Amino acid sequence: MTVRKVVAIAVWSVSWALALAALLVSWIAGLPSAPLPGVFLSPAPEAMRAGFDEIGVTVALVYGPVSALILARRPHPVGVILAVHAVGSGLAAFGFQWGLLSVNHPGLPFAAFLSFAAGWAFVPGTFMTAALPLLVTRGRVPRWQQGVVGATAVIAVAAWFLSFTQQSAAAPVNPFAIAVPAYQAAAPAAYTLLSFCAVAVSVLSWVVLLARWWRARGSDRTGLTWLVLGHGFLTISYGLLVLPADVASPPWLIDVGLVAPVLGQLLYPAAILVVILGQRLWGVDLVVSRLVLWALLSISGVAVYLLTVLIAPRLLPGGDGLWLVVPFVLALSVLPLRSWLQGRIDLLIYGEGADPAVLIARIADRIGDLEPGAAGLRVLA
Repeated sequence: MTVRKVVAIAVWSVSWALALAALLVSWIAGLPSAPLPGVFLSPAPEAMRAGFDEIGVTVALVYGPVSALILARRPHPVGVILAVHAVGSGLAAFGFQWGLLSVNHPGLPFAAFLSFAAGWAFVPGTFMTAALPLLVTRGRVPRWQQGVVGATAVIAVAAWFLSFTQQSAAAPVNPFAIAVPAYQAAAPAAYTLLSFCAVAVSVLSWVVLLARWWRARGSDRTGLTWLVLGHGFLTISYGLLVLPADVASPPWLIDVGLVAPVLGQLLYPAAILVVILGQRLWGVDLVVSRLVLWALLSISGVAVYLLTVLIAPRLLPGGDGLWLVVPFVLALSVLPLRSWLQGRIDLLIYGEGADPAVLIARIADRIGDLEPGAAGLRVLA
């Protein structure tokens, strides 16, 4: 077994172990959803911080296998960033729950360290994901984009250091806090400034993706379409996460801030795998297709449920009993939705060759222009 495969297996195992442990601790102990006060430097509203552990679990479960697949098949910076994102988010989710558990059970090992890990472990991967689209390419990354990625790495390390060394009066004692009052007083504002810089990088990356999508043709445009949508959702969530906590945000805006990153992370993986790995997907393309189909069907079912149970009653008079029709709506929509999604996924992974009619039409268009003999046969193949 090669070193790359060992690292890939370790990343996948650790990220999933942390995410599943976080779910297990929360389920067994019946912990509250509100985080420990003072462990986050993020300026996000309190209601949005309460959903950070769910986002962390989702990131760890989704990007653990994606980063492992890239690391095992091709050394690429995107694989490293996603690995840091997966493991860090899993650690943050577990630290979130472990810190809450330590309130009722004093004396838990590493309680203070893991409590603050909820606020710093996710930072490097989250900040670097803002610049990830600039690296998702099969060609050479332009020099100016390399500079943006390098600057984002500096921003990510600085934001991580501030979170790692911060101390709030309302939080447990951080074993790595810098005991300088002036530093602690300036840390929240500095972190907020760095967060705004990361949002600006994310918007820039999205604009670059849109420009690449506009110029692309054929299957290249399909993969970029998924990247544009996925990064668009992530950019929206980044923008909402930097809203100051004292800003009165409507409940639906908080919900968007929590759902948007989950949607983005469900669309991102397939497009990243196709663009980064290219022909190295042979042998795992069916697995990728089925995993993406399962994820999109799952999120579509959740969306139907939310529309029927939560949103429709607010818009329609007498709509409180709409939950009764949810099973029928899901049963009637799942097969057409599956067929439509599978067609889109096949087009992304296999290109135009996924549609036999399109493939035959392309062959028919070219058949009259082919040279006789072996040269024509090679072009046809």
